[in-house]
Amino acid sequence: MKKLCLSLALIICVGVFAYTLLPTANAAEAGIRESGNYLYGTPERTTLSAFKRAYTRPGYSVFDKDSNALPEDSLIGTGCKLCYEAGDVGETKELTIIVTGDIDGNGKVTTTDYIAIKNQLVRANLDDTKKLAADVDGYGISTSDYIKVKLHFEGAYDLYGGIIIPDESTDSSTTESEAVDEPWTSGWA
Repeated sequence: MKKLCLSLALIICVGVFAYTLLPTANAAEAGIRESGNYLYGTPERTTLSAFKRAYTRPGYSVFDKDSNALPEDSLIGTGCKLCYEAGDVGETKELTIIVTGDIDGNGKVTTTDYIAIKNQLVRANLDDTKKLAADVDGYGISTSDYIKVKLHFEGAYDLYGGIIIPDESTDSSTTESEAVDEPWTSGWA
C-alpha cells in the first residue's frame, strides 16, 4: 500500500513539474484571436465593457449561450456568441467564445470547471465547445489540464500566463519549539 501511495505521489509531482514547464496560451501576449468559428484569448472574469476595449472589430454584438444580448456588466463565458457582418451585406459571421478553464460558461474558473475536466477524463461527456475550454495546454484534455485549472482556482497557477505563483505564506502561530517532528507518512499511510 505504501509503495502504491509513494508511486502515485511521485507521478503527480513529476507531472505537475513537467507540465508547468510547457508553454501555455498567454492571453496578454496572444490577444483575442479568431480561429475557425471560435474566438480565443478572453481571460476569465472579463466583462463585456472590458472586452469591447480589447476587441477592436467594428460593429459586433455579443450574446449569451441562450442568444440573449449580453449586458455591459455581464461576464463573458465559454459558449457566448460574437456576431458581426461579414462579406456581403446581410451575411453574418458567428463566433463561439472560448474562455480557457471556464467549462460551465459562467465566465469564471470555479470548482465546477475542474470537476468537469476530471469527469471528462473518466467518461467523455463534454461537448466540443467545453472540450476546447478544458484543453488548457493545447495537447488534448489530460490530467495536466485538470491540475492547471485546479491550481488556477486555488491561486497557485496563472492559466493565462503560465506562471507558478509561489506560496510565501507562513504560519506564525507555530513556533519552532512547538513544532513536532513526525514521520512524513504520518496521517495517511
